[in-house]
Amino acid sequence: MKTSAPFVPLLFCSLLTSQTIVVDPNGSGNYSDLQTAINAAPANAVIHVVGGTWEALSVTRSVTIVAEPIAVISQTLSQGIGQQPPAITLQGTGTETFTLVNAVLRGTIDCVSWNYAGAGIDSTDFAAIRVFDCWIRGADWLCVTGRAGGVSGILARNANSIYVERSTIAASAAWPGLTHEFGLDGAPGITAPGADVVVAQSRVEGGDCETSYWPSFSPGPFACPCPGAAGVSGIGGPGILASNLLDIGSIVNGGSGCEVRWRGQPWGKQPDGPATMVGSSNQLPVSMVLASELSVGGTGEVQFAWTQDPALFVTGFPTYLPTTVAAVNHVFVDANQPFATLYLPPNSQVVQTQVPAWSGLIGLAFAHQRFDLVAGAIVPSNPIVAVVRP
Repeated sequence: MKTSAPFVPLLFCSLLTSQTIVVDPNGSGNYSDLQTAINAAPANAVIHVVGGTWEALSVTRSVTIVAEPIAVISQTLSQGIGQQPPAITLQGTGTETFTLVNAVLRGTIDCVSWNYAGAGIDSTDFAAIRVFDCWIRGADWLCVTGRAGGVSGILARNANSIYVERSTIAASAAWPGLTHEFGLDGAPGITAPGADVVVAQSRVEGGDCETSYWPSFSPGPFACPCPGAAGVSGIGGPGILASNLLDIGSIVNGGSGCEVRWRGQPWGKQPDGPATMVGSSNQLPVSMVLASELSVGGTGEVQFAWTQDPALFVTGFPTYLPTTVAAVNHVFVDANQPFATLYLPPNSQVVQTQVPAWSGLIGLAFAHQRFDLVAGAIVPSNPIVAVVRP
């Protein structure tokens, strides 16, 4: 059974006066350069990027970047000394939020330029990072002349929360070195010590540690795994390093450990990285998927298996971290904001939402969540958080 969800104007009326800044590399928008638009944008602005390939960006205030069509943002390859600029650098004061939709962050670093590779997103003192429908990876080394460390897809210092949905986040590989050493450990796919992390229907990969070659001295008396020097052991990077993790139907893997070769022959392999290094971890199964994106003047669609019992389908602003409402856990719709509830009879399978043709809705994020009424209990589904596109 297909059901149409009401689109409640009251839910969004406070946002309709916000102006969307359009960045078009072909000159048809408010700006033709993305960094110029970011510098000029007020706090909490929405920037629509009309595709394109962009150099490394720097952001210092809350902003939402929505790419349509998909945009590519790359780490800086031009020569320099020290740390390669990440694809996106966030520098905040402890309260800012950054949202990125429908973008690819990737890049390379060669052996004669920067000393250290740049992350996909490198954040300091941004409170929250939210990523939807993106592919983000740390910069990959083109060649190595010594040890070359991999780097995280997302590196967040002093963040409170990170929310990732329908995205791939990966660390780049570490190269241990050419002689007599195991080299660096792999980097985490997401590095967010102290933060609460939610990964929903996404993939996160820790960084691999590539082959270490020992041309003369042996790595040790026994085949690896070998102890190596403290902290330089060639172990694969963890998928996620954080305080707390909620995994909603995601794939999270540690990186591959270093292969050790002596005089060209295999000497063993260092351990792979763990999937997670977190204080606590919980999982929520997936029972709903976003079948069609929300776009201005279009129809969004959420699909799920046939409901066996009646259910309530709720739309509203997302909380991004799970809350408890009326003894129901894992609620992602903010009950303090206006929201709409749709009754779903048994055998429902699809809910469609017709989005009005209001440009002021671009960049608005909201959550769908189903609550099954089962034998007197209320059972929540996974959330679907989507951002309205142009």
